[in-house]
Amino acid sequence: MRKPYTTEEHKTKRTIISGTCKIIATALGASIAAIATIAAVIIPLKNNPPPIPPSDSSELSSIVETTPKPEKTEEPVVLCDTSVLYDGESYLEYRYSSETFSMGSQQYNCGFTIKSPNPEQESSSKNGFVLMNLGNKYSKVSFSVGRVEGDSNSDATLVIYIDNKYVKEYKLQGKSSSKDVEIDVLNAKNLRLELKAEKDNEYGFADFLLHK
Repeated sequence: MRKPYTTEEHKTKRTIISGTCKIIATALGASIAAIATIAAVIIPLKNNPPPIPPSDSSELSSIVETTPKPEKTEEPVVLCDTSVLYDGESYLEYRYSSETFSMGSQQYNCGFTIKSPNPEQESSSKNGFVLMNLGNKYSKVSFSVGRVEGDSNSDATLVIYIDNKYVKEYKLQGKSSSKDVEIDVLNAKNLRLELKAEKDNEYGFADFLLHK
């Protein structure tokens, strides 16, 4: 049989147990304090979560929405598809016909030619010209002009009139290739293209476009 503890042994044992309990209590107290601290941080975050930054897709959509869209531009209208050209003198119109005119070694079946009467002939007192009804619909016209193949290679002058007022003129070289021309016709009602030449000559007008 185990011998009963002496008084000193009882005191020593109680001291050990008491110290152990204090250590456990201190540890528990520290743990509880730590838990309380963590809870104090987590609970407010749960109730008031921080804002979520926008994703790349949302930022991209925002950029797309705020970026102004480019204005749509209408395609130019081909002269042959309209009735803009309505009158003139010493001109011949080609509207997708089987007949063509040659200019700069190329053939065209859409456009027109203007023949400048020979001033040496008494019956030829007027310059050739065409008249166009623009009706305030277009901002500019563009075309290529050049000497018609097979005709004399003399020079000529193309004179521009808008709403019956002289605007500009272009020198045309009979021996040169075709010339590209653009004319501002914004808010114009009518356009007159007149051909002047020292000798009897014919010039062609091709790729004629009406820009809105």
